[in-house]
Amino acid sequence: MKKILISILVVLVLATAYLLFLLRDAGAFRTINERPLEIILQIDLFGPEDFEISYADSFAIISSTERKKYPPEEEEFGNLYFLDLKQEQKKNPVNLTKHLPFKFSPHGLSLFKLDSTYLISVINHANNTHSVESFELFKRDSLVHRKTLTDSSMVAPNDIVQSSPTTFYFTNDKFHSGGIGQFLESFVGIGYSNVIYFDGKDYRIVGDGIAFANGINIHRDNNLLLVGSSRGFNIHVFSIQESGDLVEKEIVQMPMGVDNIAMDSHSNIWISGHPNLLVYQEYCQRKIPISPSEVVKLSFKGEKMEQQSIFVDNGDVISGSTTACPFGDLLLIGSALDNKLVLLKKQNM
Repeated sequence: MKKILISILVVLVLATAYLLFLLRDAGAFRTINERPLEIILQIDLFGPEDFEISYADSFAIISSTERKKYPPEEEEFGNLYFLDLKQEQKKNPVNLTKHLPFKFSPHGLSLFKLDSTYLISVINHANNTHSVESFELFKRDSLVHRKTLTDSSMVAPNDIVQSSPTTFYFTNDKFHSGGIGQFLESFVGIGYSNVIYFDGKDYRIVGDGIAFANGINIHRDNNLLLVGSSRGFNIHVFSIQESGDLVEKEIVQMPMGVDNIAMDSHSNIWISGHPNLLVYQEYCQRKIPISPSEVVKLSFKGEKMEQQSIFVDNGDVISGSTTACPFGDLLLIGSALDNKLVLLKKQNM
C-alpha cells in the first residue's frame, strides 16, 4: 500500500509540474510591465485584424471583420478598407468591397506591387468554407475582383504572403477542429499546423510541425520566409529555395504568442502578439473585457536578429493586438476583436 501511495504521489507531482510548465509556456505567469506610447488617433473599425502598408504610395489596406467572439458561433462578415496615410486623410478609411457580389469574411492579407497597380490576396472564411480571394487595386476607390482560389489544403488558413504575381504561401493555424487533437494543439502546444505553397498550379506542404502557425511574411532582402507560432512563442525562419520549398534556418524565441508579421520600408520586422495566451483566450470568448498587447521590432545585425520591445499595454489602449507597423513617426496597431485601429506616436528607435 505504501508503494502505491508513493507512486500516486510521484505521478501527481509530475503532473502538477507539467501543468505548471504548460501554464508558464503560455505566458500565464508573466508580469505585464507596460511600455506606453502617446495616442495620436483612434479610428473606429470592426476588427482590423490585418493590414499592410504601401510605403511607395502612402496608404494601408486593412482587413476588417465584425467578430463577436473567437472561435465564432455564427458566420461573420467584413470588408477591405483603403486608408490614405497622408496627414489630411487619416480619419477616413474607404470601404473597397461594399459592393462585392459574394459573401466576404476577410482574415490575413497580402499586398503586392505590380507595375502600376497592386495585387491584394485575402484569406476568406465566408460560407463556412475557406478560399483565397485575389483583387487588383487600381486607385484608392477602384478594386477589381480577379479570381477565387480554393483547395483541400486550406484546412484552417490564417495569413498569406504573395511571393510573386502568381505564387504565394499561406499558414494553416491548426489541423484538428475538435477532440483530443485540438486539445493537444491548443493547450499542450504540439505542432500540427503547416505552411502551404501555391506555385501557380498546385498546392503543397513546405513547412510543418509548427504550434499554431499564424502570421507569415517574406524578408525579401535576405530571401527568408518568417512564420509566427502563437502557441510556441517563437518565429520559424526559413530559407526560400528556387523551387519554392523551404529549409528551416532557425527558430527565434519571442516574449509573446506571435500573431502577424509586418515589414517596414527599411526591412525591419514588426511583430504583434499576446503576452498571455490564457488571458487572450478568455478575451476571445468575451469573458473578460481586455487582454494585453505587445509589439516587438526585429532587425538584422549581420546574420543575427536583434529584438527591441516597442509597446506593451495591459489592454486599455488596444486589446489583443494582431498587427503593428510604422509609418513615418506613427505606429499603427490593429486587433481582431478590439474594434479600432490606433495610431501611436513612434519614439526614436
